[in-house]
Amino acid sequence: MFLEVMKVFKQLTPALLFLIINTTSLFSQGGWDLQYISMDSLSPKYLGEEVRIDFKGSAADTLHGKLTALKIRGLLFKKDTVSFSLGEKVEKFKERWTLYPDQGILREQTLERVGAMGEEKTFIREMYLVDFDETTLTVEALVYRPSEQTRETLILNKSAVKGLLVRY
Repeated sequence: MFLEVMKVFKQLTPALLFLIINTTSLFSQGGWDLQYISMDSLSPKYLGEEVRIDFKGSAADTLHGKLTALKIRGLLFKKDTVSFSLGEKVEKFKERWTLYPDQGILREQTLERVGAMGEEKTFIREMYLVDFDETTLTVEALVYRPSEQTRETLILNKSAVKGLLVRY
């Protein structure tokens, strides 16, 4: 009896392995749609694209060339803070990167305004690259406040930007 069971098991093993290997991907939950563009790789093909800006932590915080998903995770581990003009006043924002072990999606990456206690939360979610030159980046940003959603044009100094996240 035992030998018969072993014989049947040997016959089924290749089929079971095939089934397990080919159905494993059906249970995967992750997604990754991020590509990192360093400032030296920025080209006109990205104009009009939805982007997220990775600001420099210091003047020496620079990158060159293309990066892998694993290196992107390392770069986004640190959440830099930056100030820029939003409307009539200068506001301070902190990068809010949301990355999971098996997922990194562009729409989940935001800038969150750093404000005094009790002030309304302000987020910048969508940003679109409008223009760039040797010294500046121009982006159109959707700014979310509890009371309203506005579209603002931001002109940022390229020396404060390490790179851009784009959807690939």
